[in-house]
Amino acid sequence: MQRKNHEKPRLLFAHYYEVSSLQLFPYKHDAYVCDATASDIELIMGTCNETTVKLQQSRVFEIRNKLEHNNEEIPSAKEMGKSIELVSEVVTTLQDLGLIPVIFATKAVQSDAFDRTWVVSEDGLGREIKWHPSPALKAIRSLPEITEPQIIIPGFRIPETNEPLRFEVEEDSEYTKMWQDYPKHGSREAPKDIEKVSAAVPVSSEESPQSRNSGVTGTSDPQPVGPSVPHDTRV
Repeated sequence: MQRKNHEKPRLLFAHYYEVSSLQLFPYKHDAYVCDATASDIELIMGTCNETTVKLQQSRVFEIRNKLEHNNEEIPSAKEMGKSIELVSEVVTTLQDLGLIPVIFATKAVQSDAFDRTWVVSEDGLGREIKWHPSPALKAIRSLPEITEPQIIIPGFRIPETNEPLRFEVEEDSEYTKMWQDYPKHGSREAPKDIEKVSAAVPVSSEESPQSRNSGVTGTSDPQPVGPSVPHDTRV
């Protein structure tokens, strides 16, 4: 991936980017991987490669296929146990890096005498991570508040800081699914019945003398304009 092909136009940069160095604007590309540090990318790619090799060498896919299809040969309990153990290990490794999303709740917020802050976040299994919110990212409104439940990606740090990449949690429910495309706009096409009637009624391009005077065009029997005046029949 060529970073220069994914650079954002300067018009989309934060307004303070060129006038202040106190606040950072780390999102300079439309693909985050172009903003990530080389060390983070190397760690993520190395973990993904190791995971693939482990799954292939342990025959996890072969054992899974034997369970799905009507095969005479069924994997033994020992084989299934080893596969489950390996998959659990792999999932835990990916969760630790944030490659499998995990929701964390804030357990504690700590500060020292210099007003430096540390946050202790805990997931549903009781696993904790301790991270430092950077004061140089106060202007980034897209980051969730440190006290809110959120998805934390420890494997990716926000560029130029030690703060992990973080995302807000959007709950999914039947209610959100029902309103996901709201507002929906109806079709602007004319009803078919009206189209048939319009096609059946000829429209004249000629004007009658009366229509010129009344301002109505294309009608054979124009309506009178203004109050009607009775004719004088006296001789």
